[in-house]
Amino acid sequence: MLKKLLILLLLVTATIHGMDQRLYKYPDAKNDYVKASKDKDQSAAFQLALFYKTELQDYDKAIEWYKIAYSYGSERSAFNLGLIYHKQKNYDEALKWYKEAYKNNDIKSAYNLGLLYEETYKDNKKAIKWYKKAYKQGNMAGANNLGYLYDVTLKDQAQGIYWYKKGAQGGNTDAINNLNKVYYEKGDLVTSSAYVLAMAYYDNAKQEILNFLKNERKIDRKTLEKAYKLQQTLDIPKHYTGGID
Repeated sequence: MLKKLLILLLLVTATIHGMDQRLYKYPDAKNDYVKASKDKDQSAAFQLALFYKTELQDYDKAIEWYKIAYSYGSERSAFNLGLIYHKQKNYDEALKWYKEAYKNNDIKSAYNLGLLYEETYKDNKKAIKWYKKAYKQGNMAGANNLGYLYDVTLKDQAQGIYWYKKGAQGGNTDAINNLNKVYYEKGDLVTSSAYVLAMAYYDNAKQEILNFLKNERKIDRKTLEKAYKLQQTLDIPKHYTGGID
């Protein structure tokens, strides 16, 4: 028994001797290091990676430990690796790890893949593919980004409106605001104002929104009344009911 305990102590001591000296100031991080190194504990390795990322802002060490955590079976580490590589502008590695995360059913990865393909690789076809996957997983920001890609980049306003409405149906405020903008550009002041009024519920900024409509856009009362009624029928989760005075 004494021999077994001595061997265990020697193992722990050897593990600690290989520890990053900075960890000695942080008992929780130190414990995570020991558990991750000795027991191959995926949770401890993940927490250690998170510590390096957020507390010490040592991204190389964070990457090292996220990869170790992933090798231990921590599937969520893949998305975090994608995020770090994305931040470091190592886009090929970000792409690789986002896709790995998607294979593991991470619901955030499809949206980030769409963003990466749209903004970095300028591949609209693949961006559309991944934004649609994000939307199917319930990510309404994916629908809004699809709307913007069609409306602004591809100049397909009809498809833009279609996807903005999908996002608005899910309560995405960016999509609601983009519908305001697109209808304003079309000269449809009633529909545009209806979407602006809808924002009063989501933003809790009634007076600011009414001032914007009345003073900046110079929307007359009759148009506002029509917009208010239309707003009650919009296909969005919540409607503004505070009136126009």
